[in-house]
Amino acid sequence: MQQTGYLTVYTLHLLLWLTDRQIEYMNASVMAAPSGVDETEMMLLTLSGGLTATVRSTLASGMDERMELCGTRGRIVVPKPHMAKSAILFDSEGHQIERFDDTQTQNGFAYEVIEAVRSIRGGKLESPVLPHSATIQAARFIQQLHNALPDR
Repeated sequence: MQQTGYLTVYTLHLLLWLTDRQIEYMNASVMAAPSGVDETEMMLLTLSGGLTATVRSTLASGMDERMELCGTRGRIVVPKPHMAKSAILFDSEGHQIERFDDTQTQNGFAYEVIEAVRSIRGGKLESPVLPHSATIQAARFIQQLHNALPDR
């Protein structure tokens, strides 16, 4: 059975959360490993408001693991987005303006548990941080990635 989206799901969720935009269009290419699991994924995305994004994930080579959000006034770099322990802000000329380093989180899922507890105690059915709609949207696009896998 072929499985897809595991490489990109963290970056996709982080992209949707940071931009607070909806994906309107995706063009995807996926290459599978001999096991059938996705080895390389590439996506060209159009987000609401005219934003564009390119997402590449691979296990085939030693890529520099990072997420970059680029705009007209600078960029934000998130090293190892699946762990997201730091974020660096650069101006449009490439000068570092600010750096955030999470020195408190010990377990990557702790923030999810804290947010779930906060939502439950607040009587909420979902978290405003990452609502169900973002998960459903990501699942739809991961299904498109799966459909882009070449037949075996």
